[in-house]
Amino acid sequence: MQLNYLVQNLETRSLNTWMIKKKSNIHLISIAPMMGWSTGAMEEVMRVVSPNATFFSQMFHINAIINRPQFISEQYSPNTVIQIGGCCPDTIQRACRTIKAMGFSHVNMNFGCPSPKVQKGGFGAYLMKEKILAKQCIESMLAVFEPHQVSVKCRIGVDEYDSDAFLQDFIQQFDEIGIQQFIIHARIAKLTKFNPKQNRNIPPLNYPRVYRMINAFPDISFIVNGGIKTIDDATSILSHADGIMIGRLCYEDLYQYHLLYASVYQQAPLTREALIHKLKPSVKHYLYINSIYKGVKYASQWKRLLREKHTLSELTKFTKERTDRDSIYV
Repeated sequence: MQLNYLVQNLETRSLNTWMIKKKSNIHLISIAPMMGWSTGAMEEVMRVVSPNATFFSQMFHINAIINRPQFISEQYSPNTVIQIGGCCPDTIQRACRTIKAMGFSHVNMNFGCPSPKVQKGGFGAYLMKEKILAKQCIESMLAVFEPHQVSVKCRIGVDEYDSDAFLQDFIQQFDEIGIQQFIIHARIAKLTKFNPKQNRNIPPLNYPRVYRMINAFPDISFIVNGGIKTIDDATSILSHADGIMIGRLCYEDLYQYHLLYASVYQQAPLTREALIHKLKPSVKHYLYINSIYKGVKYASQWKRLLREKHTLSELTKFTKERTDRDSIYV
């Protein structure tokens, strides 16, 4: 995306919105909270591959935060946005006080997870059906954090609640209490029809509905999530939204994600070799750099080195012997 276009897009917003964007620490790219993936080790990789992106932790249940705070504090940097899940306002407030005491300054509520376990616990996407309780949960967070430090992540709808009016009403209640940032996955959640994997793929993407919400709430910063795989995808969505959130691309095709990031921020992309040299990966990073040679020669050799837990010096030797200009796309 051209920088002058972004500037023109921002100039169409009010000064008040721009101040909100600065206070909310909005970045053009955020990395989605993904269960089993969004760990401290992944954050370290992402800080090298996309240093200006906002990193979200995987979702932590409020009871886990209270009972095992060190699990969070020992793996994430203070710049991480901690995503929480739960449905008890009092316990949510306690969890937020714990998060704040650990030095984190931004927290996100998950109203989008469709998993059966989360449904059974009465939180995640299920809470989009419980408007009053959902608002109480956010109010409990605001008792600890300032409005610009709290964000909401949700779907465009849930089960039979599939309309602009439903989503607008859901957002409205949070706008009224000062929430300034929404992350919207542009798919509906079908809690009884699909499993979590299917809910990430089968419901069709509906970006236009999100764009209509952006127009309806000009003083809220909106980040769009879901289906963003290419530079063209990012460019198109950023012509409407304040930011994009990238999920599976980060681990399915790490170098493609880096190219997308560099394009959005108008930076020259680094070579694979340069990224690996800068990261100096240890074994804990291997899972997250497995796909960096995806689609090029030597990808299978690279994966074997990681699978066999070869040392950094052996990885460095590999990259020096096979530079990007020698890699042939297949």
